[in-house]
Amino acid sequence: MGNLALLLVFLEEGNILSPDLTTLVVFLIVILLAGLLNRLLFKPVLSVLDEREEKTSGTLAAARNLMAVCDEKLARYEEAIRTAQADNYHMLEARRKLALDERARSIARAKDEAQRLIAVARQEIAAETEEAKKTLDRESRLIAATIASSILRRPLQRTQEEA
Repeated sequence: MGNLALLLVFLEEGNILSPDLTTLVVFLIVILLAGLLNRLLFKPVLSVLDEREEKTSGTLAAARNLMAVCDEKLARYEEAIRTAQADNYHMLEARRKLALDERARSIARAKDEAQRLIAVARQEIAAETEEAKKTLDRESRLIAATIASSILRRPLQRTQEEA
């Protein structure tokens, strides 16, 4: 009920907000001040903010580009290292294979030389054995003849076979 009474009082006294010339003047002043504020304050502040944003985003974009370039260079560097390590491994493997091949050839030459020396030694031993047998046979005949002549007390005649 209180609201209704207030409304009735408002209607009886007249409208408080009656548009007149002052309303138009106030409206024009507000429009003029908005334009002045826009031109003198808002546009410069917004242009400074836009410029800061451009510089910041430009710097960030440049930093991102620089990071991308650095990442690309790092990737190429790592790939070059991997390639160099692989080449080094292949080179070491080839050298190891060459060394093993040379070792095998050296061992084969040493075995061949040892076999040759063994064959020569066997031949020499066989020749020396044969010579020793002949010498032993001659000396044993000579000793036998000496013993026989000592026992018989006379010189023995030599047969052609003994000579």
